[in-house]
Amino acid sequence: AVVRRCGQPEVYGVVALGTLTTGLISGNRPLSRAGQRISAGLIVAGFTTTSLKLIVGRRRPFGGEEQYDFNPFSTSTDAWPSGHTTTAFALAASLSDEIGSTPVTIGLYSLATLTGWSRMNDNKHWLTDVVAGAAIGVTSAKLMNGRWRVFGISAPRFLLEPSGGAGLAWSATF
Repeated sequence: AVVRRCGQPEVYGVVALGTLTTGLISGNRPLSRAGQRISAGLIVAGFTTTSLKLIVGRRRPFGGEEQYDFNPFSTSTDAWPSGHTTTAFALAASLSDEIGSTPVTIGLYSLATLTGWSRMNDNKHWLTDVVAGAAIGVTSAKLMNGRWRVFGISAPRFLLEPSGGAGLAWSATF
């Protein structure tokens, strides 16, 4: 039951916004910037997953349908990719990069993996839903914290380094 909750808003929202708010209230700029990066990774992951669910329209296993049943652009409950798994992995990757401790990283990714397992165990998702969710979550977090570039696109500059002024820089290399 605990791992099932790792992909829900009351967990990832509290962690992301709590980190950001604590940093802002305490005046701890590195902590507030960490909160920004964590929040940005979760937002990108959530937007990507929600968009793909709508476009792909894969049916969930509990409906008695086969894993290759699709109904694109439907308003029904869609499975691919797993949203709980996406957010669990986005949070795990973000926190792991911010904390930088191997034992913590192992623990966070283990919790995220168990969240994905619980989605399959509860007959809510297929294995490929969970794998896709994990990939989207990690990629979104790594992109937003500046650890990776995806298709030559780097993280927004305000998430990576203090500039001293207001503004936003985003770059892509081709």
